[in-house]
Amino acid sequence: MQIKINPQRQMNFSAIKNDAYDPHYYGFAARPNGYMPDLKVIKTALLELPDREKSYADIGAGDGRITIPLAKKGYKMTAYELSQRGRNNIKEHAKLSGLSNVIVQEDDILNGPFKQKFDGAFMVHVSQHFTGEELERVTKNVAASLKKGGFFLFDALLEKSRNIEPNNADDIKCGYCHFPLSMIRRFAKWYGFAVANIELYNEEKACRGHYYHNKWGFNMFVGEKVRPVVLKWITLKKL
Repeated sequence: MQIKINPQRQMNFSAIKNDAYDPHYYGFAARPNGYMPDLKVIKTALLELPDREKSYADIGAGDGRITIPLAKKGYKMTAYELSQRGRNNIKEHAKLSGLSNVIVQEDDILNGPFKQKFDGAFMVHVSQHFTGEELERVTKNVAASLKKGGFFLFDALLEKSRNIEPNNADDIKCGYCHFPLSMIRRFAKWYGFAVANIELYNEEKACRGHYYHNKWGFNMFVGEKVRPVVLKWITLKKL
């Protein structure tokens, strides 16, 4: 039996934007492929874990595009980022924003569980760089890093056809890796998760929103190859 997040619960997203979408912060680390935090991430935090004493892990945190807005909302954030530049930027953003609830770490989730347990974990625009074997390891290690009832929210390119070419070295390097939904469901079951929600990634102004609309809406083009995939949000809940 699946645990469903109620889609009828509404939020005032204008209030979120006014607070979370800080122009000073995003001007500091603007990127060609976008700069806004994904509303799905903010929504899940505010609706599903309203207790601001909860702790979150941001896996593959980049420049803190998810970490900083949630920290501004009062959540205790630990940003895991392998890039020294990214870690430095997150620390600088936290300092400029006067945030004392941000911890920055270098730990790699592929190598094992984190040293502490969290109430939730986000992994945004990261799974597309993993092989199937690596995604299984990540699922296992995140499960071991979450408290009971904790959320694991991530986005993934899901295959829409069985006749799709397997991931190759270019896919891994460029972030085009795709997976069958059955694989993700299998990993979730193996490591003690329930599939809480799966929904279309349709945030046009978010970091990969224009990729979704222009490139990944129905088919993904890599060179002359056409790959039928769709970008979706997946929420797992630790049992």
